[in-house]
This record gives sequence, C-alpha cells and structure tokens, in this order.
Amino acid sequence: MTAFIIRRLFIYIPLLFAASILIFGIIQAPPGDFLADMVAALAEQGESIEGFNLEQLRRQYGLDQPLYVQYLKWIWGVLHWDLGISLEWQKPVTELVNQRLLLTVILGLSTVLFTWTLAIPIGVLSAVKQYSVIDYAATFVSYLGVATPNFMIALTAMWVAFAYFGLKMTGMFSIEYLDAPWSVGRVIDMLKHMWVPMLIIGTD
Repeated sequence: MTAFIIRRLFIYIPLLFAASILIFGIIQAPPGDFLADMVAALAEQGESIEGFNLEQLRRQYGLDQPLYVQYLKWIWGVLHWDLGISLEWQKPVTELVNQRLLLTVILGLSTVLFTWTLAIPIGVLSAVKQYSVIDYAATFVSYLGVATPNFMIALTAMWVAFAYFGLKMTGMFSIEYLDAPWSVGRVIDMLKHMWVPMLIIGTD
C-alpha cells in the first residue's frame, strides 16, 4: 500500500507542478497587468491618474520582478495557502476563496444527498417491480432528464423560482444577507435559494 501511494505521488506531483506552470503562464499571457488595465479603465472614465505612483505599486505587488521570481513567490504562497491580496476587492484572496469554498461544499453535499434520496428508492422500486408501470415511468423520466439540455432545466427552474416564489437567482443569498454574518435567518435564506442549483446539478 505504501509503495502504491509513493508511486502515485511520483506521478501526481510532477503533473501538478506542470499544471501550475501552465496556469501561471495563462494568467501572465495577456499583455499588461492589473495596474495597466486599471489605468486604462480610469482613463476611459475620464478620471485623473496623476495621483497614482505606478512604479511604487508595481514594486509593492512584485509586478516589476522577472516572471520566474513571480512564479516562485506565487507557488510558495499557494503551498502555504497565502494567495496574497486581491487588487480588485482589497481583501486577502484566501478569505474570498474560503467564503465561496464553504458554499461550494454545502451545495455539493446537498446535491449528493438530493441525488441519493431520489436515485436509491427509484432504483429499488424498479428492481423489485421490474417491467411494471413504476419501472417504465422511472425509465421514461430518466431518459427525459438525460435528453433535456441542462441549460433548459436551469432556465425553467430559474423562471419557476422567480415567477412562483419571487426568488431572483443571482446567487445563494438575498441582497440583505449577502455580506451579513451567519445567523438563523441567513441559513434559511440560503436554503430558499439552494434548491434551484441543487436541482440543476442533481439532474445533470
């Protein structure tokens, strides 16, 4: 067992290293950087950029260093779960990722429970009542779900949620709970919004 794990590590670690280089290269591929884009956006809006010391900001964020130095700092930060500061949100990137990662885990686990809750009883009934009306109905619904494009299910579910429940599916929370601390009300609001993406992902 130990030898198997070691062999797998010798395979996966170089692959992850190569993937990290590829990802970093894709990020760096477009011309310019975030500061250049920010200056261009401000110029388009007619705002003055005289107060910006771009060279100082580049030094502060390490954008003036060679790409290999930027990569080494980036991969070292990834290994220590220190992804730096988001230039757009002015918050630690790990804080932003952790917030969304928690919601992703909750949605993923809820979708698995939803899928099992439907699939296991239907599978048992189809096996026990083979070639019965229940078996044919379950097979028909299964084929219908596979044949229906997922985006159609998504649009239909979003329309039903808005038309009949008044839910605007632009996220997992209503506007008043978007940045609010966790509470009973926030959990209830999340559950109200969760059934739509859970249904869409679970029927994929």
